[in-house]
Amino acid sequence: MAKRSAPAGGGRPSKGPRDLFVTRIPETDGAEVRALAEEYDLSYSDAVGELIRIGLRHQSELRERMMAAQEELPLKAS
Repeated sequence: MAKRSAPAGGGRPSKGPRDLFVTRIPETDGAEVRALAEEYDLSYSDAVGELIRIGLRHQSELRERMMAAQEELPLKAS
């Protein structure tokens, strides 16, 4: 086997410590993420990470949506 001419560890630089999340999303959203990743020449993982960073800056919108989804149940008189 031929020796590598490049020094060991010559790959891409580290992006620093990472946290692993595994989730399932609707297929239509997955297709949209893939399309965005291809459009911006990102890996799927990097595209999802960027979308999460953007989303974290809009947490108040998430709270509003969750509160709206928790509508009161109608009370029935017995």
